[in-house]
Amino acid sequence: VVPLAVTYPPRAFDAGQQGYVIVEFMLSIDGRAGDARVVESSPPAVFDAAALQAVRRGRFDTKVLGAPARPKPARLRITFR
Repeated sequence: VVPLAVTYPPRAFDAGQQGYVIVEFMLSIDGRAGDARVVESSPPAVFDAAALQAVRRGRFDTKVLGAPARPKPARLRITFR
């Protein structure tokens, strides 16, 4: 398990923008996120790329996959403040 390394977009930071992104992905048995996509964001498109990049680089706990382990859909909300 690796903490997400989320980079605040510089333009949004400079403008004082805040928001969130909900990313949906397939959690693989090795803890990687596959087929990541944004399902909701506010404000739209401002933080999407940063959230997707963080999720794609992250490593997640696979205990939720059960035994035997099988890929499973997952959602994650990333808040930018």
